[in-house]
Amino acid sequence: MQLFQRAFGRYHETQVAAARAALDQPSAYAAIEAFLRSSADGLTATDHPAGCLSIQGGLACSPENAGISEILAAGRAATEPALEERLSRAVAEGIWRTTRMSGHSPDS
Repeated sequence: MQLFQRAFGRYHETQVAAARAALDQPSAYAAIEAFLRSSADGLTATDHPAGCLSIQGGLACSPENAGISEILAAGRAATEPALEERLSRAVAEGIWRTTRMSGHSPDS
């Protein structure tokens, strides 16, 4: 399991870090667009197996390897706060407003 944790850590440092760095774009629109494009580019690149290790690895785990599924789920969940922070910043900047019905919606 320790070897898998190290391999997944490396994957996270390279593949996921690029998508998260995209959230540093100056506008919320540019940040989300760059995040989605970076994610799509990483999932379809030809220099490694297609798809997402976080998803495919979790689906392929046997019950005996539930610990691996938990590591992968935690890795996926680690990206959510970065997205939430970027969207919250857009709300604070007045770019997006909070609505009762759907959470966030664009003003423009």
